[in-house]
Amino acid sequence: MKKKRLVLGEPIVVTYNYEAFPLSILAAYGENYLKWIYCNYIQLNAHRNIKKYGDVFLAFYDNQGIKSPFLKTQNVKWSSLSSLDINLHSFIKTHINLEYYLYFQVDEYYVPERGAFGKRHYIHDLLLFGYDDDNETYNIAGYNQEGLYTISKISYIQFENAFYANNIDKEENEWADNIYLFKYNQKYDYKFNIKLLKKLMSDYLNSTNSFEEYKRYDNPQADTVYGLEVYNKIVEYLHYLKAGEQPFTQYGIDNRIFRLIKEHKLIMLERLHYINDYIIYIEDLIEKYKDVLDITNKCHMLAIKYRLLPKERILDKLLNYIVIVKQADEDILSELLHKLE
Repeated sequence: MKKKRLVLGEPIVVTYNYEAFPLSILAAYGENYLKWIYCNYIQLNAHRNIKKYGDVFLAFYDNQGIKSPFLKTQNVKWSSLSSLDINLHSFIKTHINLEYYLYFQVDEYYVPERGAFGKRHYIHDLLLFGYDDDNETYNIAGYNQEGLYTISKISYIQFENAFYANNIDKEENEWADNIYLFKYNQKYDYKFNIKLLKKLMSDYLNSTNSFEEYKRYDNPQADTVYGLEVYNKIVEYLHYLKAGEQPFTQYGIDNRIFRLIKEHKLIMLERLHYINDYIIYIEDLIEKYKDVLDITNKCHMLAIKYRLLPKERILDKLLNYIVIVKQADEDILSELLHKLE
């Protein structure tokens, strides 16, 4: 076989590659996975001591996409693969022929259409989902130089250079040593889990550490806040920006925060529509939540604007909107939980 390209769809979350990659695979095979999305992707977490880390790191909790039951997942260590006497390209093509998507950590200095290409060494995520022997190129997905999640191509030589340039200490930075192999689980069918939805919704509203219950074989994450409390950390972050404190001002505003909030509200609104269609009538809550999504869209646009025009009045607007979003989430979702009882 001289070429093969697996299918990708539009991921519902794109803020981080580790979510976008598996969700773009799921989206390529229909909408059955959405019932699983609606029962998950509720809880949020962020750093508690954002000044210590210099980062809010707002995220959906627990790398849910990688653990999706719709994926057959294998995990290979970069350090192990690199030490074996195997042909890297044969390894890739063999797995693509078996319908596996490959998720690597590579040096984007060698990856075309990336912000670091030819400029600086930067280890980052890359999804490889196709090959073409005639043109000696791979099909890849990730963030381009404009910060947009997109698909593109990389030559065999460029990928080889990018792969072998991943020389981060694998013990200190274990994430950089992982190579995931994903294959869509054609036979899986998820049943909507209203009990799980209510539990995670309650955790979110009460800022409860969901890891306490769900991580049976590991310690809960330390120095982390959950649920509605993450908005307090965003407010704190915006005040640091207003005060001009480093390292928060080093790269301008962190737009990932506001993009992820928007994605959280988009999924929540779709979840409400599903509940309205199949469980209970909540059209009134849907209309209210449309306003919440609209505000988070404005937050995202304001963050983009601040990157171009860093004015304090933009931060003031963001502060005001974040407070509104937190209160609206508490009010509307508390009413939803009450209706579901």
